[in-house]
Amino acid sequence: MIDFLGLAKVVGDVVDEVYTSDEERLEASNELAKANNLHKLESKKLDIELQKSEDIAVTTRWQSDSVAGVISRTARPLTLHAMSFLLFVMVFGAMMNFIVPESYVVLVQTLVMTVYVAYFGSRGIEKAQSIKKGSDNRSAV
Repeated sequence: MIDFLGLAKVVGDVVDEVYTSDEERLEASNELAKANNLHKLESKKLDIELQKSEDIAVTTRWQSDSVAGVISRTARPLTLHAMSFLLFVMVFGAMMNFIVPESYVVLVQTLVMTVYVAYFGSRGIEKAQSIKKGSDNRSAV
């Protein structure tokens, strides 16, 4: 059986020794590192822009929900209260030796974490944005 990886390395080393100086190899390595760093930087910028656009979309949707009607306005708080009540029941039940299947524990844990992060995280972002807008308006005066 032929070891193609080993063969490619040997051939590459021979070609490097014959046709490439240490300076050229170092320069090529630096160019590759530079291109890799630029790619990582662009990828991070795109990730940040995507996250910002998602945050703006969620905030806009929730703002439009808050002016739409009673049901739309109360959906998030009711969900938060329902998840809190479910968590309370499970914790209280565990203290009373009520056996809760592990699959339910994982499900409720995921749901509660999602609701809490979405509710309190979004409220924090909205509050920070309103404070920033308020400080921008004050500096413009």
